[in-house]
This record gives sequence, C-alpha cells and structure tokens, in this order.
Amino acid sequence: MSLKLYYHPLSSFCHKALIALYEADVAFEPTLVDLRDEKSAAPMRALWPIGKFPVLRDEARNCTVPESSTIIRYIDTHYAGGKRLVPADADQAWQVDMWDRIYDHYVHLPMQKAVGDSFRPADKRDSVGVEQAKAQMRKAFDLAEDAMQSRTWATGETFTLADCSAAPALFYANLVVPFGQTHKHLAAYLDRLMTRSSYARTLKRPSPTSICSRWRTNPSLLLERYQRRIGSFACVTSMDSSFPSPRKAPQIICASPRRPAGSGANMARSNSASADDVPMGKWTSFPRSVKMKPSETVVFAWIIYRSRAHRDRVNAKVMKDSRLAKMMTGGKTRPFDAKRMIFGGFEVLCCA
Repeated sequence: MSLKLYYHPLSSFCHKALIALYEADVAFEPTLVDLRDEKSAAPMRALWPIGKFPVLRDEARNCTVPESSTIIRYIDTHYAGGKRLVPADADQAWQVDMWDRIYDHYVHLPMQKAVGDSFRPADKRDSVGVEQAKAQMRKAFDLAEDAMQSRTWATGETFTLADCSAAPALFYANLVVPFGQTHKHLAAYLDRLMTRSSYARTLKRPSPTSICSRWRTNPSLLLERYQRRIGSFACVTSMDSSFPSPRKAPQIICASPRRPAGSGANMARSNSASADDVPMGKWTSFPRSVKMKPSETVVFAWIIYRSRAHRDRVNAKVMKDSRLAKMMTGGKTRPFDAKRMIFGGFEVLCCA
C-alpha cells in the first residue's frame, strides 16, 4: 500500500488527517505510534525527527509529509480525485485556510494546553496559563458562533479542510469548556460534524488498552462522553395481569420515544431498567417520589443524546408521534401514569 499514516487514535491532530483520508476515500495503512515506547515511535522519528504525529509516508512518490494541514493539502492535490477539500477558487481557498488556522491556533492549541496541564503533578500546574487558554477558546467560540448562523459548514455549504480542523478541535474543546448552552449555532455545527461519516469512523477507530491506559479510555468512549446530555426520568408502571411483567415493561415505555415512525428521531443511546432493589425509604426514595401503589413497580430510564440541541429536536418529534398520543390517552391500557413521572436533563460530571 502506497500511503502509511503514523498516528495515535486519541490525538486530535491525527483525527484531522484521518477525516481527510476518509473524505477522499483513499486506501492507506494506519500505523499506531506510542510515543512512550521507543520501539513503537522509532520508525516515525526516523522519517520525521521532530517526533510529532500525524506523519504521512507516500512510498509511491517517495514523500514524507508531516503536519495535519500539509497532509490534507497533499492528499487533496494527489489523491482526492474529484472531491476536493481545498477549493480551486483563490478567494474561497484563503477563507478555508483562515478558518483552518483559527480552529488550530485559537481552539485546538489552547485546548491541548488545558488538557496537558491536567496531567502535570499538582505542584507543577499552570493555572494562569490554563485560564488564559480557556479565555482564548471562548473568544474563538464567539467568532465561530457568529459565522455559523448562516452556514452549514465552516466556510459555506461545502465540507472543506476547515471542517477537518474544526471537528476534533470543537469535540475536545467542548469537553474542556462546554459551549452547548452559550453558543447554539456552534453546538449545532458540532452535531453535524459528529454525524459526518468521516468523523464517526475516526472516533470509532480502535486503540489498544495499553496505550490508552493513562486516560483509561479510547475514542469510542470519548464519543460516549461527548454524548453527554442525558434525559432521565423515574416512573411507575402497572403490574396488573393485562400488562407484561415489570422486567419487560421498559420496552413498552421506550417503544415510541426510540424511533417515531418516519421522524428520524433516533437517539444516541436509550436505556431502561425495572426496579430490583429500591426499598421504601423513611423520608424519601424512588417509590415515595412517584407515589408508587402496591400493584406497581418503579422503572428508571435514561437516554443519551449527542447534544442538548439534538435532544430538543428529538423530543419535539417524539411529542408529535401519534403512537405516543394514543398510548397516553389509553385509560387503563396506558403503561404508566405520566402525571407521576419525574424527568429532567443532565450533563455528565465524570465518566469512568
């Protein structure tokens, strides 16, 4: 295979290069590099003594190409075919380059500063530098929020190099300085990036546990952490003989919200559970909170969405689903009493 990419699956700049390769549908050999293992890192360092990934090696053209933006331009020139990530028009091209630099310099690098500082010993951390980095990211968020009010992608209606840069920068930055509540257009843009097949493939690329042990995660788990808006509720369902057993009841509750017919309102993940060990507390408890009757059991369910904006869109479609309306107005045939349902949205504090 002509192309070999030296990369790490948690590296945001490697994500940027991988997105471009997937967009161009170019065959390449991914070569994972662990910089803490000299044997693993040696081949890449022999090609690029600076020792930073990503690095693209093209054996057919005898070229070694470092740096993510340069790699994307190289792919765009020699392997993209008819699908270009850098416009041929000069005025469009400089705007793509400008946004590529904005996301790299004012989101990507400050994000890495904040994340990198968290790995330092407590007495070696740079709290002032981290706050400056976060302030820089917020300024960039403001700039991008204004631009994204009238655009689908970073520079217009076409996916470009700038979007390859924006996707990992915003993905990781949103974990450091969440912007979903303050920058609605930018959050919606990140949602579009997350559902783009090229970035979804990038995030699902597997990584060995040994290399990820320091973070105790992998890109797929980081994706799950990003899907941080959780709509959760506790409710009760009847145990009368006309209903399924309590352990099957959650399937009834989730049947309509999971995918309303024709609406396309699919969640990132839906979970439900029937009570197994929920005693009646003296002052408060799950049974007390929903005023559980003797013939009922508590059901706890939660749904993970890509963002709050995604949650709101899905919920709007769910509420219009005729099956849900029929279920809630079914009298004795309805699965639970909606008046006693507790619900709300949550954001993940930690992910183990």
